Amino acid sequence: MKQLILLCFALVFFVKINAQISSIEIEYRFNVTPPEEGTLTFFKILKDDGKSSLFLDKDTAVLGSGIVIPVDKSKNFGLYINKVANKVYEYAPIYNKDFYILDDSITDKFNWTIHDTAQKIILGYLCKMATCEFRGRQYKAYYSELLPFNTGPWKLTGLPGTILEALTLDGKYAFSAYKIIKNGNSGAITNPYSHIKVKFLTFIEHKRLLKKKIYEYQQKMQSEVKGDDDVSYSFEDGSIELLKGQ
Repeated sequence: MKQLILLCFALVFFVKINAQISSIEIEYRFNVTPPEEGTLTFFKILKDDGKSSLFLDKDTAVLGSGIVIPVDKSKNFGLYINKVANKVYEYAPIYNKDFYILDDSITDKFNWTIHDTAQKIILGYLCKMATCEFRGRQYKAYYSELLPFNTGPWKLTGLPGTILEALTLDGKYAFSAYKIIKNGNSGAITNPYSHIKVKFLTFIEHKRLLKKKIYEYQQKMQSEVKGDDDVSYSFEDGSIELLKGQ
């Protein structure tokens, strides 16, 4: 009976604390490690109010050698998710040409397996581990049930809490939170794509176009070394999301 009372008290306390959080802002390091190159670290901000979220670039990125690179945000409005309408808006350029994606909700595309016994503390929050496969990559993530909105960096979502750390098991991509602000004063989250007139592609349309452009670029490079049997070019889609069998 005593344990039941303590459990009920903890549940009430948890619900009360989360009810007081109307929005969160989380800053992440996003590490990209391409083959045969040093790690590139981007700095990102996630804003979420329970109805929508926005995942934005900060002003600079850093090469593994410590070189600071400015980030051009003039056309990149971030990754915006309208949770009510179940829509995902994304800026996705191909070879320096602007393209935009409008995707259906990706929440149901995550089939997480939760590992209750695998836990760690991140920024003072107890986190549980979960694993899944999403669009061609295997993920391991740590999420905290002490933070609301079922959210996370980039498109990672679908867990009963907020994802503070995640990585692909091939080691090429990793997200790690380093700062959390609850109930900040940054204003309401609005759709940054609502004021631009562009043609949106679906995720599959964009991936097929990307594969076509990669093939054309490969053929172009190969034609420039025509007659040299010792030189050949082969390019693949190395982005975080892959399109298998299409």
